[in-house]
Amino acid sequence: MSAAAWETVTGGDLGGDGGQSLSDVAFIGTGYIAVGLSGSGMVWTSPDADSWTAQPAVGLESGQLLHIEPSPVGKLVGVGHDLSDALVFAAWTSADGTTWIKQPPAAGELPPGTQAVSDLAEYPGGYVAVGLVNTNDEFDGVWWTSADGTNWEARSLSEPGVQRMLGVAVSDGVMVAAGEHRPDAGIWRGPAGGNFRRISKTNLTTSVSDFDPANADARVFALDIAAGGPGFVAVGADQTTAGTSIGAAWTSPD
Repeated sequence: MSAAAWETVTGGDLGGDGGQSLSDVAFIGTGYIAVGLSGSGMVWTSPDADSWTAQPAVGLESGQLLHIEPSPVGKLVGVGHDLSDALVFAAWTSADGTTWIKQPPAAGELPPGTQAVSDLAEYPGGYVAVGLVNTNDEFDGVWWTSADGTNWEARSLSEPGVQRMLGVAVSDGVMVAAGEHRPDAGIWRGPAGGNFRRISKTNLTTSVSDFDPANADARVFALDIAAGGPGFVAVGADQTTAGTSIGAAWTSPD
């Protein structure tokens, strides 16, 4: 097998005046759809990932989609923030990827502060998004669940310390989130659509770093997680006391 090769795709609708950023991409059967910002919420579509067309993105005039997932019934679900209130989680659904319907605010109480959505996963029976609430640089892990992409419920962790839920994956009815529970990486596990509980006995430091719990600038964090066959793989970094980061990966069968 030859080495993998990547080719940059630019030009056309991936350019022009002003700044653009693409935050997520999904394959929807007939091609690809990417979401992001170009002044306001924007959607790009492509049949082959080589030529991209900017779409009107009706309904996203004041929205910022950060993550999208296709559903088994053909619709798309997206989560992010309303630019008129970037402190709060928001969700949209779409039948075609170009016209989006904003959904009601999530039910449930979260700690006060800025809400940030980090990842979204679809599974048979629903969706789960993870993130954090930042209250004066104190971070609490939070998550949102929905059975249909329309009605969402927000929940939070009730643990002391810095917690950031950065990635989520679901397999066989189990949802697993990965992130940071400073100074260690954090792993949270629970039934799909239910509550997370931190796996407190898991030590995710790595033996290759000079990790020092006494150094506030040295910590381990998992940035994303994927369900495999079977089990889960989390990836991230182990930050040394010298301030450099060493790439790290962790595996688990359950």
